Amino acid sequence: MSDISGADVLGYGADDAVVTGHLYQHFLHRTSIEGTTDFIRDYECGAVPALVGAFIDGVTCDGEAIEKMSAEDKVVMDKTMTAMRLALSERCKEPNFEGVDILFDDQADYYRMKAKALKNSTKESIAESAKVRKAKLKMSCFYEDQAEVADFKPWLPTVAGFNKITKLLGFPDFAKVSKPGIEDWFDELTPEQRKSQFARLIPPAHPSFVKRESDAYKELQKFCTDTLEELSPRITTGTELNLDSPNQNQALMYLLLGLPIRLRTKPTAKSLRDQYSLPGSPSTDSDAIETAMANDCEDHPWKKEFLENLLQYKTAATRFKNYWNVYPLWIAGNNKATSAEDSKVGIVHPGLNSCGTVTRRPTGSNPNLLQISKGETRDMFKAQDAGHVICSIDFSSQELRLNADECQDETWMSAYTGKVPKDLHALTGSRVVGTVLKKAGMTVTYPQNADGSMEYEFFTTLYKDAGHPLHEKIAESRSIGKTVNFSAQFGAQAATLSRNLMVPEEEAQDYLDAYNATFPGLAIWKKKVIAQAKIDGYVETAYGSRRHCPGINSKNGRERSRWERQVVNFKIQGTAADILKVVLTGLHRSKLLEATESYLIAPIYDEVLCEVPKKNLKEFLDGMCDLMSLTVPGGTIPMVPDCSFGPTWGQQTEVGTKPSQETIDKALESM
Repeated sequence: MSDISGADVLGYGADDAVVTGHLYQHFLHRTSIEGTTDFIRDYECGAVPALVGAFIDGVTCDGEAIEKMSAEDKVVMDKTMTAMRLALSERCKEPNFEGVDILFDDQADYYRMKAKALKNSTKESIAESAKVRKAKLKMSCFYEDQAEVADFKPWLPTVAGFNKITKLLGFPDFAKVSKPGIEDWFDELTPEQRKSQFARLIPPAHPSFVKRESDAYKELQKFCTDTLEELSPRITTGTELNLDSPNQNQALMYLLLGLPIRLRTKPTAKSLRDQYSLPGSPSTDSDAIETAMANDCEDHPWKKEFLENLLQYKTAATRFKNYWNVYPLWIAGNNKATSAEDSKVGIVHPGLNSCGTVTRRPTGSNPNLLQISKGETRDMFKAQDAGHVICSIDFSSQELRLNADECQDETWMSAYTGKVPKDLHALTGSRVVGTVLKKAGMTVTYPQNADGSMEYEFFTTLYKDAGHPLHEKIAESRSIGKTVNFSAQFGAQAATLSRNLMVPEEEAQDYLDAYNATFPGLAIWKKKVIAQAKIDGYVETAYGSRRHCPGINSKNGRERSRWERQVVNFKIQGTAADILKVVLTGLHRSKLLEATESYLIAPIYDEVLCEVPKKNLKEFLDGMCDLMSLTVPGGTIPMVPDCSFGPTWGQQTEVGTKPSQETIDKALESM
């Protein structure tokens, strides 16, 4: 820079700053016109300091917990792989040529276009490509037990054949296998080598090297074959189960197990499938496995057991890929330990992007804390010492509350308003209980509504009565109602609900029909949101944040449907993102973290994760509950925070909203 002129500096050296300034002015005018400038300045930007602080402070990661859980997952993978191979050996050794035809025909157009796209392709090369593919499928349509065998070709009395033996035995190589050549070879042998069985077998067998019929030749051949069998490198033969391979996964599910194709991958933009509007490849992910378990195993219980093992194996393998092989490296990279024991524990600093999704929720990276699955996996994150706890404050049924406020369905609203709010999941459960009882083969007379569903009051009475003969089915119905509520609010179809509940799609559709009958206002509201978005070209949250929807009026049905789903989802998820920004901004401005000597770890969707000194828990939880007990602009249903804490992120004790000091003390004693 010192060698260029001031004009060059302003014209080139400062181009990043100049462009940034222009972009700032552009978006300032744009957001001013849209009326979103104030929210962005006050809350989008206001939330950033809290996220920066979380990155700087980091969180304690426990390497010993990782070692323990990775060892447990290794056992799971070994056990499930053994069980799967045993099932395949017992059930899948006969070729499934019908499955080959189905899978070949299903993907024929894609592979034809793929072969056609190759340079210098011809009709003949395309046809040959199809033959090769079908031959590969035929080789994958039956199971062959694995075996460890010696890797060698049949022995022949040639120079190459003899020299394979000499290398294994440490003898000189042959130049020729004629009579003079053998005599020359003998001249190179040591006295001990001349006495060996190998050397003694060659002369009497030599006359039969051409016809290979004499007893002497057969004895030499057996010796050489046995030597190759014993000393050659070992290889494993049989069916490989590489569950990281998409092709092998397809062969496993659709050829060996013979499952029908129900789910497909989504074609990548501008890919060959996308360019020619070809369907996606048959899916082999967890959704496909769960769909098969729910719909295709009733007559084949062994397949369900196999798929359960497959799902367990893949889940454990994913944890290795995402956690067990990765987090020890983060610990090592950030560690300042002075002893071997301390080296297993370290502070990691997860990256946070304040506006990382289309709904403007934060995302994580390097490492991604938002990627950590619930349950025991979260035990790898712990408090820094015995005087601190990991504290989680999340919004209770946040999106359900927001949706009720938006659609104003009377039945839905009754779960959050009035002197005695109703149980939302029991409302849906009372509608689905008829299907549950019918499935169980039970004929029961009970108080009914006009549409034949069980009366809500009777349902809740039985739910509270653990001794009632129907209590178990009532509890099951409420559990189903809960899953339906969380799945259906964003438009889940029967296929998705089937996976979530592990029931056939027909049964899942019955539950969806019951849900829609319970909350008719939801469908009406969705239609209104979509219709308005088609007019405006954008959709707004309760706080006025916008998302533009350029494809909402597209002539392409697939694109139009995608945008219709997204505008409905944005109304709820975008508002939830706004609420989080309001809370994080309040957390920063209130100085609650500083006052209680606490640390923000990360916002995890609708959850705020912090590390708090035990002595300041009451003050911190009271402050967080005050920040999170808000009602969105124009809304009537308040958000309700739920608190929990524990020694790790995975081990949490729930203490409710604004817990008393007594409740907190009891929870601390139970840790």
